[in-house]
Amino acid sequence: MAISIEVRDGIVFISFPLDNDEGLSSSGKTRIVASTHGNQQIEDTGVFLGLNAYRSVKRQGS
Repeated sequence: MAISIEVRDGIVFISFPLDNDEGLSSSGKTRIVASTHGNQQIEDTGVFLGLNAYRSVKRQGS
């Protein structure tokens, strides 16, 4: 997973490389940059996070 989640002093820091490429989405309309692949608990806080970062795919002829 390309996402780093860190808790410091009660604040959540989320980071991931913008040049990452995890491939096409299932629809083929976007390329996935980073994903938690569903909701994930942030450490033992009881808080859940679901994150998807993506970019549009350039269509041929566009």
